[in-house]
Amino acid sequence: MAPMSEHPHGSFLNYKQRILYSLFRSVCRISLRLSMPLAQITDLFQMAYFHEARQVKGLGLSKVASLFGKSLRTVSNLHHRYRGDFFAPEQEVQLRRELALKIEESPINHQELADAFPQIKDVELATAVDDLLREKRILQDGDRYRRNPEDHDFFNETDISARVDGLNRQMDIVAEAVWKRFFEENSPSTATARSYVFQGTPEDFGAMQEALTTFIRDQAITVDDAAQNTSDSSRCAVTLAATPLENNE
Repeated sequence: MAPMSEHPHGSFLNYKQRILYSLFRSVCRISLRLSMPLAQITDLFQMAYFHEARQVKGLGLSKVASLFGKSLRTVSNLHHRYRGDFFAPEQEVQLRRELALKIEESPINHQELADAFPQIKDVELATAVDDLLREKRILQDGDRYRRNPEDHDFFNETDISARVDGLNRQMDIVAEAVWKRFFEENSPSTATARSYVFQGTPEDFGAMQEALTTFIRDQAITVDDAAQNTSDSSRCAVTLAATPLENNE
């Protein structure tokens, strides 16, 4: 992380607050269009913060309580709410995506898969694997599963759970790009963010989106195939957002 004195806004405290403020604006923009009360936004933010601290970072409830400035009992209630039905659909999609990614690394049998996901109940794992087989996301050779080389798109425009999961992945990529560009020393070259605003007809803009999506998908497949022959590789991600703008944007 760069020393505090190197930040152009005077102090690191002010610097990081400005970055977070910029990220919050997108949430506020959608919230205003939905006429969502601030209390509901605050409640959802607490749940999202809890998810990142507890489920992603694996922090204990006492540490989470300290971060929240709340009692352990209050945070335990958040824990129970998080484990409820609200997040169930996208959690199921996320599990299937993670299973497919694990199988993509190398062919694997059911027991090895269970060992790789010890937190998943046997019945949930079996159901998820069966779904992946039925959808031909994965294939079975004897007792081993392997990724279907013809399946490159895990995003279903007609399934709201899959669309939310896809949004989650997009936000993961955006967050990581922001972190590398603004908070990691000597790392801006490893993350790219560009925006282009221009005039265009619906037909031309639609054709442009299709061409961009196809190009990025094909390039990702090419780069991924090349990485199979080297040990000097890491997981990479590209997200694409293209939309007509409101007149005041």
